Amino acid sequence: MRRFRNLKIQPKLTLITMLVAGVALLLVSSILAVNQHVTERSNLLDQVTTTAAILADNSAAALSFDDQASAAQTLAGLRADKGILGAAVYDRAGRRFVVLCDGCDEGELVSRGATMTPGHRFGREVLEVVAPIVAGGERIGRIYVQADLNPLRRRLWRYGAIIAVGMLTASVVAFVLSSRMLAAVTSPISHLARVVRRVAVRKNYSLRALKHSDDELGALIDGFNDMLGEIQARDHALREAHDTLEARVEERTQSLRREIAVREQVEAALRGERGFLKALIENLHAVPWEMDPDQRVCTYIGPQVERQWGWPTQRFAATGFLVECIHESDRAAFDDALRRLPQAGALELELRIRRGDGGYAYVRNLLSLGSDGRSAVRGIGIDVTAQKKLEDELRQAQKLESVGRLAAGIAHEINTPVQYVNDSCHFLRDAVADLHRLVHHYRAAVQSLAVGAAAPQDVLEELRAAEESADLGYLLDHMPSALDNALDGLQRVATIVRSMKEFAHPARKQQSHADINRAIVSTLTIARNEYKYVADVHTDLGELPPVPCYLGDLNQVILNIVVNAAHAIEDAVRGSDRRGVISVRTAVDGDAVAIAIADTGNGIPEQIRHRIFDPFFTTKEVGRGTGQGLAIAHTIVVERHRGSIEVDSRTGEGTTFTIRLPLNPPTAMEMFT
Repeated sequence: MRRFRNLKIQPKLTLITMLVAGVALLLVSSILAVNQHVTERSNLLDQVTTTAAILADNSAAALSFDDQASAAQTLAGLRADKGILGAAVYDRAGRRFVVLCDGCDEGELVSRGATMTPGHRFGREVLEVVAPIVAGGERIGRIYVQADLNPLRRRLWRYGAIIAVGMLTASVVAFVLSSRMLAAVTSPISHLARVVRRVAVRKNYSLRALKHSDDELGALIDGFNDMLGEIQARDHALREAHDTLEARVEERTQSLRREIAVREQVEAALRGERGFLKALIENLHAVPWEMDPDQRVCTYIGPQVERQWGWPTQRFAATGFLVECIHESDRAAFDDALRRLPQAGALELELRIRRGDGGYAYVRNLLSLGSDGRSAVRGIGIDVTAQKKLEDELRQAQKLESVGRLAAGIAHEINTPVQYVNDSCHFLRDAVADLHRLVHHYRAAVQSLAVGAAAPQDVLEELRAAEESADLGYLLDHMPSALDNALDGLQRVATIVRSMKEFAHPARKQQSHADINRAIVSTLTIARNEYKYVADVHTDLGELPPVPCYLGDLNQVILNIVVNAAHAIEDAVRGSDRRGVISVRTAVDGDAVAIAIADTGNGIPEQIRHRIFDPFFTTKEVGRGTGQGLAIAHTIVVERHRGSIEVDSRTGEGTTFTIRLPLNPPTAMEMFT
């Protein structure tokens, strides 16, 4: 292999070309030879098998009548085929019936034919075929035929010689052509190599290689000449630079002296800046601190801690005080953060810190390791209590906005059943007055009959007239239905009021187990006026276990999505008599509960889907939406419940929001991790 690498490029390329051509020719020739061998064997087998079958058919009658002469005459026809060495016919019991053997060992032929089963077998010198002799559908004997394989071998050897001559001829032609054609490639390369050697030996960068063509080799020579030009220019520049180097060294020495003087001035200024920065940090709203992770004591804490949380700085240097100030529910997360910090390098952790007045402040801490990575933990504590309060107020304001937006609809929903009650009560009042007058007539009639002041017939006529005047039959028919209408209206009002009460579930600081299906039904009830004119609601509420959640917040999420669905359907069906569908499904999904709310609106365009949970982003007209609904829903589901909210929308078909709430919410430490 080393000798091959050291060859010149032209013989190397010629050798590679010849090797590739030789391998290709050898592979093709081998395939052709194998194909010829298989074909010849197959043809010979077909020929001998056909001959055996014909002889078996012609010998059937002779074997049936035990006519050996006829059978021998049949076999004698094989002498015309020079490739057949011999044949033998055997009766049903396997005994020799008649044998034909020209140029073969008759005993061996008979014994091999007697032991061989029907079929064929290729030997070293002969091909043997055994075929059954059948007469009347019954096997009465068999015939054995032996063919010579030497003619086949001679044909194959002749074919191989032809292939070898062809390969040799092709190799010679390939060598001649490659030698001449490769010269067009190797000559420019050889010329370039000679120029390279002269440049390397003489260090003369003014030499140039001659370009022979415009192909890749021509481009290579152009690039080499350009490189020589660049080297020549740089060599000239280097010589000029060398001439001025000593002067520049002296100049640089003087410059360094001036820089040292300036550096001393800068260091003095930096010391002043350091003091200024320290004063600036200690007057920030954020509290910087440094802690010994082993002792859990602060080796430094900004003086603003006393102004913000009411503790003097020296208290944090006492053993155990820092841990006591951390809310007991957050201490496990704090310990876990300290364990993970060496691997993470930097972490963010939110803790509740006890203030001097006994209350707690929400503090977001940015933790990092000291400069040596081991001895200290440093951080900045940012008080986010006001931010937390603002977020709660924002959620409550959005909830009140939703209630205000629904107030007119809820009033209408209550007014309709109240109208039923009102109409029914007026009817019953008039009916009672008519019945009161009719009872008065009955009492007067009874009194008249008791004292004999009037004839019974006259009293009866008077009572019939009173009943007709009061329309007693109508009253008896319609008073029960009026009572039913009044009761149904009151039940409807009670349902709406109960739904409003459940929707306005008071906010709690801790999660509680709630009936999600019942909350969904209540929310759909108070939102009915938003969708009843444009959509029908289909619910498929599965059996759910009690789910730990902030029920008031979750009611707000469901209301926001249902109202958005109603608005989307309203836009889709506007100007037509069509109605859309809002589908609400609930089910247990592994270790979570899934709530799917789907609509048949126009869908959300793909280019804005990634922004729908951004605060203040809305596609509705002014006055119809603030862009806070989905943003607050995302915050409630993802941050407060550690769940997920996903959207699947198809333009022109509708949108599905899927909310997943964990049945086993993570602990404080798990939430941090």
